[in-house]
Amino acid sequence: MKVKLRDKIEYMVAVISEFASKFRLTDVQAYRYLNFHKGISFLMDNYNILHTLDFNKQLRV
Repeated sequence: MKVKLRDKIEYMVAVISEFASKFRLTDVQAYRYLNFHKGISFLMDNYNILHTLDFNKQLRV
């Protein structure tokens, strides 16, 4: 199945926003943290599986 770039981008924005909210960060801080720790690459590489999971279960820490 071909993935639309727009769907991937919207998913990434949502994940970064949720991560920022959970840890009381700005969106920029959350992006920088995730990017530094290779989280953005992980999300991009595993989008096909991750986008089907519940956000609440993904961010459980």
